[in-house]
Amino acid sequence: PLFDALTLGEQLRYYALTIPSLSAPKWARLERADDVAREAGLRSYYGTRVDKLSEGTHRRLLVAIRLLALPSILALDELTSGQDAATALSLVRGAAQLAERGLTVLVVIHQPSAEVFALFDTVVALRPKGDGCDVTTPTAVAHAVERLKRRSRPGGRLANPADMLLDARDALVDKATGGALALDRSEEHTSELQSP
Repeated sequence: PLFDALTLGEQLRYYALTIPSLSAPKWARLERADDVAREAGLRSYYGTRVDKLSEGTHRRLLVAIRLLALPSILALDELTSGQDAATALSLVRGAAQLAERGLTVLVVIHQPSAEVFALFDTVVALRPKGDGCDVTTPTAVAHAVERLKRRSRPGGRLANPADMLLDARDALVDKATGGALALDRSEEHTSELQSP
């Protein structure tokens, strides 16, 4: 939990000093709090009370607290829920930067914008009724969307690959592989995906 009366810096230092898995001397823990604040772009808010932070900065603080413990995997559930498009994009870009530095980042997200969707390395789309999942890449989804544009909506209007993935799931399913998405296939399934 966050303590509203503390400043962002006090909050980070508090957690740095109390996280049991961070076995280091006091000075190293405090230094770690400063490093995480800098990495998360929070240094300019160090003196701001937690209850005065914007929702986006509040979420970055929560991520920063988790980063204090030097995790090997960071799971972020509903990272962008309730955020405006610019804040959502900023939060996911921050997660992508962590992934680029070698941290495994798992993000649960609903209805991402096309720009946010493109930032992910791998996409796991859950099937309805808990009937498994499909694993692919945003690029493979974008290629499938391009193939399906001509047949899916009047005028070929299609704005978001993530929406298309969910809307056209049946058209994307490869019957030959027992229900896996036919997103990574090239020309061999193009005629099937484009048939009227």
